[in-house]
Amino acid sequence: MSAFFGVLRYEYRMSIQRKGLLILALLFSAFYIYLLLDSGSYTESALLTNRELLQEAGHTMFFINLFFPVFAGISAADRLVRDYRLGTREILQATGVSNVSYVAGKYLGTVFSLLSIEFVIVFLITAMMVLVMGVSAVMIAYTLYALTAISAPALFFITAFSLACPMIMPVRIYQILFTGYWFWGNYLSPTVLPTLSDTLLNASGRHALQAFFGATISAQDTPVPASDAVLNIFLLLLCAGLALSVLVVYIRRTEQRS
Repeated sequence: MSAFFGVLRYEYRMSIQRKGLLILALLFSAFYIYLLLDSGSYTESALLTNRELLQEAGHTMFFINLFFPVFAGISAADRLVRDYRLGTREILQATGVSNVSYVAGKYLGTVFSLLSIEFVIVFLITAMMVLVMGVSAVMIAYTLYALTAISAPALFFITAFSLACPMIMPVRIYQILFTGYWFWGNYLSPTVLPTLSDTLLNASGRHALQAFFGATISAQDTPVPASDAVLNIFLLLLCAGLALSVLVVYIRRTEQRS
């Protein structure tokens, strides 16, 4: 267990210190705040009811989820490959760290670092809404709830594949394919191309947005039951678990052959 927490802490510290992601958080927050102020909607924000604030929190996180997971998946893609390239994996093997502890520590360290960065984005945006736009402070709690329900499952889902897939393909190829998948599989209409966007494997947070926040994306949206949203989150986490399990087996067999 100590080995697992050691890998987790190391990976979290290495990931959270990446200046590119921190700069991204600041730029993304500034861009979203600019859009809010430029729209002029802030003049009416202080009059929103609790239900409308909940919907606004859901929409805010859904918008963030449109772009942030792309940067997160690209950033996480070199986490394992880097260890093998720099010889870090061999050092950890010598200390007796098991494959399960290694993969689980790398995975959770990466996910928690990405969630921390996204929390910075959410906090900056929400603080501006409260301090400048006069929105009720309850918006902070609603947005954190939206982060947990809408964005966190997506990050757990994509990080698992961003760790596993680059082990069998070049990192740059994966990053390109992943970016295409994110928009094709989550936002493209099935009337344009066959896609996963209208299934329970949609990772955009759309099911949670409609079921838990009472918000819609378009006028054609139909109500989504809470059971569908829960099943959607469960399937995303299940797929993540399966990807990590395959990764552990792949690493064990590869190292046995070498």
